[in-house]
Amino acid sequence: MTKRLLSGWEKVIIAALAVVAAAIIAIVGIALTRSDTDAAQTYSFVIEAGTKELLDTGQTPPNQPPTDLFVKVGDTLEVVNQDNAVHSYSFITVRPGETGSYTFKTPGTYIGACTIGSHTSVTITVT
Repeated sequence: MTKRLLSGWEKVIIAALAVVAAAIIAIVGIALTRSDTDAAQTYSFVIEAGTKELLDTGQTPPNQPPTDLFVKVGDTLEVVNQDNAVHSYSFITVRPGETGSYTFKTPGTYIGACTIGSHTSVTITVT
């Protein structure tokens, strides 16, 4: 039995098929090994009862949200208001007993008011 040598075109076709197969394996591998850190996250902040009274007397309420928040597209911001006053965190305003949430769909910078803590503004950066 004699072995036949591959022609130049046959070698090119085999090489191209190998590249396509490697690309498919890489894509499937990335999809299967996606870590939990890539999954969308929810950032939840609770405005505790008595927050307004503390702020009115110059005190800092516990658990204040950050002045700068860094999130990714697909992440959700949730603000739960357990206080007896209306509060805002960036562009989310919640009345007493309400919960407001927003899922970020586009990258950008959001700047808004904050009535929850000792700071008066908040910047949210979405990547």
